[in-house]
Amino acid sequence: AEMGFSGGMEYPTITSISPVQSEANLESTIEHEVGHNWNYAIIATNERAYPWMDEGINTFYDDRYYSSGSNITKANVKKPGFIESRMPADIEQYDAANLYATQKDQPISTASENFSEINYNTIAYYKAGEWMQLLENTLGKKMFDSCMQQFFQRWQFKHPYPEDFKKVVEDVSGKNVDSAFELLNVKGSLPQKPVKKDTKLKAFFSFNNTDKHRYIFVAPAIGANVYDKFMLGVLIHNYTLPAEKFQFLLAPMYATGSGHLNGLGRLSYHWYPGKNGEKMELILAGETFSDNEFTDSVNKKTILRFIKIAPSVKYTFANKDPLSHVTKFLQWKTFFINQQQLLFKRDTINQKNDISFPTASTYINQLKFVVENNRTLYPYNYQLQADQGSDFLRFAFTANYYLNYAKSGGLNIRFFAGKFFYLGEETFLKQYETDAYHLNLSGPNGKEDYTYSDYFIGRNEFTGLPSQQIMNRDGFFKVRTDLLNDKIGKSDDWLMAINFTTDIPKVLPFKIPLRVFLDVGTYADSWETNATTGRIVYDAGLQLSLFKEVVKVYIPIFYSKVYRDYFKSTAPENTFIKTISFSIDIQNFKLKSILPQLAL
Repeated sequence: AEMGFSGGMEYPTITSISPVQSEANLESTIEHEVGHNWNYAIIATNERAYPWMDEGINTFYDDRYYSSGSNITKANVKKPGFIESRMPADIEQYDAANLYATQKDQPISTASENFSEINYNTIAYYKAGEWMQLLENTLGKKMFDSCMQQFFQRWQFKHPYPEDFKKVVEDVSGKNVDSAFELLNVKGSLPQKPVKKDTKLKAFFSFNNTDKHRYIFVAPAIGANVYDKFMLGVLIHNYTLPAEKFQFLLAPMYATGSGHLNGLGRLSYHWYPGKNGEKMELILAGETFSDNEFTDSVNKKTILRFIKIAPSVKYTFANKDPLSHVTKFLQWKTFFINQQQLLFKRDTINQKNDISFPTASTYINQLKFVVENNRTLYPYNYQLQADQGSDFLRFAFTANYYLNYAKSGGLNIRFFAGKFFYLGEETFLKQYETDAYHLNLSGPNGKEDYTYSDYFIGRNEFTGLPSQQIMNRDGFFKVRTDLLNDKIGKSDDWLMAINFTTDIPKVLPFKIPLRVFLDVGTYADSWETNATTGRIVYDAGLQLSLFKEVVKVYIPIFYSKVYRDYFKSTAPENTFIKTISFSIDIQNFKLKSILPQLAL
């Protein structure tokens, strides 16, 4: 038997109903499941091979019942709240529109075993019901009812196929319905009158009536960092679903600390060049914030800032298997970065220091290939990335694999391997100028985020809490040696690391966001004859995950001797506090946990 909706399940002459939330839900469940006594039980169709003849025909009669003035449409009518008014009124129609827009739908004629979960619920039920309505509109209601009555009389307790249904329709109506039935075998929306969208201004967001309105959303924007302090502005965007081909996001903000007008923005245009979901995107992104400060001898403070412009093109490969959760994409991005710097010059004539803040311009070309599988069990992702600047070429391979435990939680295994090359002759000056791009065994700090892609509280801080922030890149050790001229595990040659993070077995009646981590790595310098570290270094400790994995706090407990010696020499007091590091990964906040349609 097939699963029905709203907590019911149908068998011939028997309907099983689990507890439901309201009288209206109970009525709709009874109506739907009892309807299966005709479709599919008496009209004995093969619900595995042709689920549309089971669920789709039954859904069509559901809609007839609802439109007849049943209590379902009258029950629980109340003024929607803030969130409810912005959610789609017809979730099935909304899901279908997203599937069509991303070319991830499947034909109505698909067999049950070949349907993805969302396509089974949306296509076999909703779209098939819409197709039945289209057939009724084509024939006229009276003729359509005559066809259905004849179909029942001719095929009750037999096993009709789609062609048998088609023959009955043509015999009774005298019409050729080839074009209508051909729609069962193709993807995309059913023929309908085009709706002209109007432009509508709305606060925050909305996924409601996106087929009628082209929204522009306005919301407050806030931000903060050590240099700009609190920032307040406005967010203007048109992000909704189904996504508009042209999307924009602008967030200008006034910084109360620096007095700067900061902000970020993104413009993009996408299209689908094929029929299986392959996607092409052209993107232009930019941002400007403060990233450093300098106070001179007369206590005058100067806030330094950066500007980043990043054009990119991204191609997402087609996934021909609708049951697969694999996504593959190739992306080229160029980062153009202007950064104010601090420059000291000695005026030997007047015997004083001349301080200036010139702007340095740099660029990074980045090519990235990503394969990821977001399946529930054993998800994984692989990323191969090449970064090129004026004096260097940097290759990095990162892989993550998650092993689910039998009851709950699991073990995440991360592997990294990187290689750094100099373009042209290697010199001491070139080594110094490319320091931010070298490979790091520890998670890089804000100064080493050379593409300005992560959010840092204090990007160039060397003391206090902001200096303890790291990012998930390279070897991603949780111990830091930032106060050394040459960080432990930093390499302009090669580096490898493996990271383990495991959930703690549940021993309490409630879940605690605590995990255990272990990092093991090696790098080129550790294999030299006079190496100051062992060939293999490690750290291990506890990880506290907060705010849905957005903030993670790392507490190293065990680590190699070279790290112990570093902390003894640089942090003899409050050593434990100063060994703690943390990361802020805003991208870990996933809206698809609220709206599964975003996973499309």
